[in-house]
Parts: sequence; C-alpha cells; structure tokens
Amino acid sequence: MDILLQFLILGAFIAGVVALYKFLVSRAGGNPWYVWGVRVTLIGAFLLFWVNGAVGIIGHADNDANMLYGVVFVVGALIAGITRFRAMGMVAALGGMAVAQALVPAIAVAAQVDLTTHWSADMVWLTAFWCAIWAGGALLFRRAGALELRADV
Repeated sequence: MDILLQFLILGAFIAGVVALYKFLVSRAGGNPWYVWGVRVTLIGAFLLFWVNGAVGIIGHADNDANMLYGVVFVVGALIAGITRFRAMGMVAALGGMAVAQALVPAIAVAAQVDLTTHWSADMVWLTAFWCAIWAGGALLFRRAGALELRADV
C-alpha cells in the first residue's frame, strides 16, 4: 500500500478516535468510571488498529486474515450503538469485543492460514492482551453503571 494512503488512513482513524472520545465523554455526565472506561477502550482500539496495520497479528502485515480483526470493531460499535452507549450496554459491547477478539485467531488456525512469519504463540499472548483490555474497560463501565444506578435511587 502506498505510504501516503497509509498516513491518510491512520490520520482518519486518529480523528475518529478523538471525535468518539469527545462524544462519549460528553455523555458521561461527570461519571469518572465511564470516562476511564472510554479511555481504556479507545486506547485498546487504537493499539489494535496500529499493531495490526503496522506488522500484522496473523502472519505478516499483508496477510488478508488480519482483516478479520475489523470484526472486533464492528461488534463493539453495533452493540454500543444498540444500547445507546449506556454504561451497562458498553459492558456488553466490550464483552462482545473480547469474544470476537478470541475467535479471530481460532478461525485463522482452523482455516489453516499461513502462520509462518509469526508463531501461533504470538497470537495467543496478543489475544490475551487485548481480551484483558476489553475486560478492564468492561469492569470500568460496570462500575459506571453501578454509580448511575445509585444516582437514580
């Protein structure tokens, strides 16, 4: 891929992350747990996009199987949108992202994708890393949801 196109894609992604951050933080209503959940989630999303685009997680960067990680973003966005970005809905969104994250390398191995560049152990620890990020964000949003429930009572 042309280097200029790569910079444009990365720039558009960064602009999208910043816009999404501003939108979600504006919805937080002063709930610090929600704000921290947004931060952890968006940092994790940025890192997944960057690492996968730069060096690839499944095999090498040009391996088409790396495109499967887009499903992680789609699952999160769909569930978050359906639940209107409410704290407990974000817990569900991040849970869905963790499941999708875990399924991508499993699908790649089952499909016998070329894994010669990276040993499959790399996929395991990278998958565990991002699942931990999604779980950490979900815990923060869970705390945010509990705080919202106490405020409603």
